[in-house]
Amino acid sequence: MPLTRGCEPRAVNRAVDVAGVIGPLAHPLGECQQEKYTGVSTPSTRVPDDGGRGAVVARWFAVSGDAAPRHRQNAAMMITLAGSFELSLPAERGIVHLTAGAEGSDRQAVAQQATDITEALRRQLVQLRDSGVATWYSVDAQTTASWRPHHNDGTVLPLHHRASTPVAVKFSDFAALSDSCARWAETAGLSIDRVDWALTTATRDRVRDEVLTGALHDAVHRAEVLASAAGQADPQVIAIADPGLLDRVSAGSDQPGPVAARALRGAAGGGSVELSPADITVSSTVHVRFQV
Repeated sequence: MPLTRGCEPRAVNRAVDVAGVIGPLAHPLGECQQEKYTGVSTPSTRVPDDGGRGAVVARWFAVSGDAAPRHRQNAAMMITLAGSFELSLPAERGIVHLTAGAEGSDRQAVAQQATDITEALRRQLVQLRDSGVATWYSVDAQTTASWRPHHNDGTVLPLHHRASTPVAVKFSDFAALSDSCARWAETAGLSIDRVDWALTTATRDRVRDEVLTGALHDAVHRAEVLASAAGQADPQVIAIADPGLLDRVSAGSDQPGPVAARALRGAAGGGSVELSPADITVSSTVHVRFQV
């Protein structure tokens, strides 16, 4: 008796017997389960029915690319996460930012006065550097501005001018920094804008490598915890990237930040004080992908 070919392509776990009776097979897929082509397979077997009679069952399977994946082995699990690490260290350098300037109604006189104030400050900076309490200083170009102020009654006043020069000096001696700031705060024409705290270049480079390694170790530890909780094997690193570079995966607002600078506003005078700068935080974040 010819075999019936009426099984649906998706019914790969159904069999058609010679009488047209459809029932599940003891083994849903036979030899064809490993085939990688589209076609049919015609192995046959005998399965007993309730009456003890043997029926010849034709196991015809429509094997296609859509059917085969159902019986493939489970794909490897992937874990993608972020690792972070940070260290806090005492500041090693203090960078004072100042402005030397003057204002008035005579443009030329204002510019000359600002120049004199800047030169006097420069001489002090040279002495600080030569004595070793300051490591470097910078004096930028002078800038000028002019505007017409207005009186409260709306009267336009004469043109007003301002000339100013940005100055910065880095101290390695914090006691000298405090003394200098106290002196400059009382000097006409000088204003202290802020103080930035920093590490030396050697320390920053060393710690940057340390926190980067720590961030990776943090990611590996988290992946191991997740894999263990999921009953999987030890995870293997397959990709490492800076935040945003691993398939544009984001870990919140965390970004790699080598140094978090702190600022100190200049005092209004009254003598020097003992400075206690906040620790500098060096942090790093990496995105890592694992396969388990």
